[in-house]
Amino acid sequence: MRQLDQELKDLRDGILVMAGVAEEMIDLTIQALEERSSAKADQVQGLDRRLDEWELKLDRLCIDLLALRSPAAGDLRLIASSLKIVPELERIGDHCCNIARRVPLVHPPILAGNDLEQLGTQTRNMVRRAVDAFVGHDAALAQAVIQSDDSVDALYGKIYRDLLRLMLA
Repeated sequence: MRQLDQELKDLRDGILVMAGVAEEMIDLTIQALEERSSAKADQVQGLDRRLDEWELKLDRLCIDLLALRSPAAGDLRLIASSLKIVPELERIGDHCCNIARRVPLVHPPILAGNDLEQLGTQTRNMVRRAVDAFVGHDAALAQAVIQSDDSVDALYGKIYRDLLRLMLA
């Protein structure tokens, strides 16, 4: 296998690892909120450090590939899209951390249970499907992920309004 091919495989594999960590963080964050579990919130923080390390590693790999391998066509598209995907996965982790940090401050326990769990499930599935579309070069699946964003936004808005109503009651 050519060195470039191996490095591109490492890049794809690294993105899959990051996506898996981001999915786990989403699940743990929802569980931490629902159970008011500081232990699960701490786990989210630990996973974020792992995500940060992967971001640096994959950014370096992309820059090295661009500088040293002179990629063309499909390889260049893979690297360019990776440079956009990697920070988004890291950003998901940051959002999870910001939520997890607030777990000890949540009083009374969040009552949005089913909606919150559904939001987490939909978000995690969007991440998984987006990465599947990337790895499988599946434009139709990527378009479906984009369209599913509206339902996630609507559910987020509903949860936000419900919690705001609860706080003002």
